[in-house]
Amino acid sequence: MTAGLLVSSRTKNKLYKKWLKSQSRHDELKYKSYRKLFKRLIIAAETSYCKDQFDTRTNTTKQLWSNLNSMFSFKRKKSELSIPSLKIGNKVVTNTADICNGLNSYFCTVGDKLVQSLDKVGPNDFNIVLHRILRVCFVILSMQMK
Repeated sequence: MTAGLLVSSRTKNKLYKKWLKSQSRHDELKYKSYRKLFKRLIIAAETSYCKDQFDTRTNTTKQLWSNLNSMFSFKRKKSELSIPSLKIGNKVVTNTADICNGLNSYFCTVGDKLVQSLDKVGPNDFNIVLHRILRVCFVILSMQMK
């Protein structure tokens, strides 16, 4: 991702957060129009990148296959995610089994904690809680993708 796209992504996220806080129609329209523009930019950048990667005039056949394999992950690279330490409560844990148990207990109870927080909020706060749930889901998915 280019530096310009990163700046645009941050701007889009700031507009989204502003809209969530204010719940105003003006902020919603501003966010949605910027999101639409950002999607067009992303698609254009992806198209340009793919054209460069698969340009037969500049790449050899071997390079084209290498680009194809790296882009679509036909050959899976084994990666090992290692967490050297984890803070659980006030205690720092370094044992692998304890780290696994700590992560398991967190992710097994996160749903119950979210349900309990839903009981405490009013109907106007539902969007904020939904946003938090989506953030947790995104974190879980991004951990699985690595």
